[in-house]
Amino acid sequence: MPYSVESFTARVERAPELYSWTQIWLTDRSVVGVWPVGLRVVREENGQREETIRATALDYGFLPGADDEFEALLEKRLLAGGRLFCLVSRFEQGTAALRETLAGILRSLSEMHSGRLHLLLCGSEALADLKYRSGDLSLLNIGQVAHWPDPTLEDLALMARQRWPATGWPVEVIEALQALTGGHPALFEEALQWLVEQGVGIAAVHSPLLRAHLVASARLWQTLLPLAQEPAARDQLRSLVDAASLGRARPYLQDAVLRRLFWGNLLQVRGAGEGGAKRPAFAICQAIA
Repeated sequence: MPYSVESFTARVERAPELYSWTQIWLTDRSVVGVWPVGLRVVREENGQREETIRATALDYGFLPGADDEFEALLEKRLLAGGRLFCLVSRFEQGTAALRETLAGILRSLSEMHSGRLHLLLCGSEALADLKYRSGDLSLLNIGQVAHWPDPTLEDLALMARQRWPATGWPVEVIEALQALTGGHPALFEEALQWLVEQGVGIAAVHSPLLRAHLVASARLWQTLLPLAQEPAARDQLRSLVDAASLGRARPYLQDAVLRRLFWGNLLQVRGAGEGGAKRPAFAICQAIA
């Protein structure tokens, strides 16, 4: 749990009616706290609309080697009745061993308490590894995958208007920036800022000065630098930049370099196959081409 003893005590004591010690379940090396919070839930079915306010917030933590105690506490909560929704964020920030431990606990509980435990895990590359790399033995192979969609042209235009409402943003400028940045939201915003300072226009979008500005972006180099330090990956990256197509898009990319680029938001799916059949291929965003 992201607390010190002092901050956790202060949280519990500042609102005793919500954060009660009776809602904290402890063992020597693990803790589960369930706090009631208000959340409006809207359900529409067969033309009927139902609104309810319900939810619980779950805090948890366990020391290394105490995963069995933590699993027992969560199971105790499930056996007490009702349903439990568990949102796991910051999944990438733990070590590989801790991620596997947590995934194993959650899979075990979800199999034993199907329909009562609802899980939502937020992550990227490390989460996908646990989903796909071990086949049927994967700790997360029972989960359904939902990717955050790439921003549409309308999304990007809205971003520009909200960020700089006094500036006119022609559709052709937004379209050209979308192609240049691959729709990468951070790169797109950097390009917008550059245009605001230099002048908004289609000629400015195609300026080599804008491309040079984006190539120097920290957003690119936080992904590219680790690859550039490995000779084999650096050579492969050169060939990928020059390639017209990088192959068919698949749920999980076997190639480590392509996978790193994908999760760095530097690949985009585009194109369609012959006869109208969709055969999307990955293409590196133009800013690094």
